[in-house]
Amino acid sequence: LQGLQEEGSVLTLAAGTLKDEATGVTGYDFPYGATGMATLNDSCFYFSRHFKDENGHGTNVGVYRFDPARGFEKV
Repeated sequence: LQGLQEEGSVLTLAAGTLKDEATGVTGYDFPYGATGMATLNDSCFYFSRHFKDENGHGTNVGVYRFDPARGFEKV
């Protein structure tokens, strides 16, 4: 990481399923934001997805698999 005097492998971000044609920036659409992410194995990840309803705020945790052609898909 720049500025931290650390060296090692570089982690690059994969292209998301959404793309802004003007800037080329890509991403994923989680309506209230992705509040957390943890890697499992075999291209699988836990995502914590924030929500708000009549009872207040909360989070749903689900397993997603990353497919290079389609992005993250719920398992």
